[in-house]
Amino acid sequence: MKDDFQVLFLLNNIENQKSLNKLIELSYKIAYHYLNFNVKRIKRLLEFEGITLKEFAIESIEMLFIKNPKNEQFEIINSFRNWQPPIETDADALNFLIKITHSRVEQHISKAFRDIDPFYSKILNQLFYLMKTNNCKKLNYLGRQYIVKNDIDILHGKVINDDDFNKIPLNNFADRKNLLQNIFDYIQKETDYAQAIPFDQLIFKLKANVAITSMPDEDSISIEFDKNHVEEIVNKALENVLIKVKEYVQKDKITEYEFDIFKKTLYEIAIDLKDGGINRGLHKYFLDHYTEINFEIYKEKYQYKLEYFFKLLKENIIQLLK
Repeated sequence: MKDDFQVLFLLNNIENQKSLNKLIELSYKIAYHYLNFNVKRIKRLLEFEGITLKEFAIESIEMLFIKNPKNEQFEIINSFRNWQPPIETDADALNFLIKITHSRVEQHISKAFRDIDPFYSKILNQLFYLMKTNNCKKLNYLGRQYIVKNDIDILHGKVINDDDFNKIPLNNFADRKNLLQNIFDYIQKETDYAQAIPFDQLIFKLKANVAITSMPDEDSISIEFDKNHVEEIVNKALENVLIKVKEYVQKDKITEYEFDIFKKTLYEIAIDLKDGGINRGLHKYFLDHYTEINFEIYKEKYQYKLEYFFKLLKENIIQLLK
């Protein structure tokens, strides 16, 4: 990046419009490069949102350039001034910009997955709790996040690849209380990789093997997160939401025919939620069942309603998972 030397100057002069524009441009380039490196991981998000990698990168960094109402400073400047150790050199400034941008991108990815997959959200919450109780943290390394012990600040050597991680025997995932330590022990004893667990890959592994008993959460509530339980939860959530949709008919907000379209659409969405999360935009589900209308009519008459019903469906699933 040929403009590296400017970063410290840009941060110190962000109120200048040219400096602000240049800093946004550099942050965008960092975010785009990071997302491009992780494009397979976010493919489903892009398809659901119906946006490009560039658009997702722009969305990821938006919060950095919104002013905090408490002090009227850009969030990136609040982070810059509170960074430890203090940023004094151009190299420090570039390192800060890369880290803060990567962090924002990861937060955006996590939120996006939570929005389309309530089961991902549940596992993520449990995993954060497990990390806290096992003295672990997340660490960025080569454009990816890993779970490491709290005393690890720098990773050395090779990190486990996805293929080898997926070969770890399932019995290492059975004891959820000792899940992280069991995986660390396996990596140490059976491989020559560094002591680091790929964060996203662990979540996908847990989701792919939902027959294993759930991890404890902060309320010490344990659930049987097996396939039959998933089926039961989603079906009950769908039943609850369809009662709400039926109320729209009774209040003359939709017709019986439109109710049938919403019912078929939500049923198909529910099937995909059972199978790992929805993988395309809500409008595509709806228009597959309401072929007489176009996208413009959907946006005008049905988009808000479907988004609301989908939100209710997710909320019901999350409540039933507790």
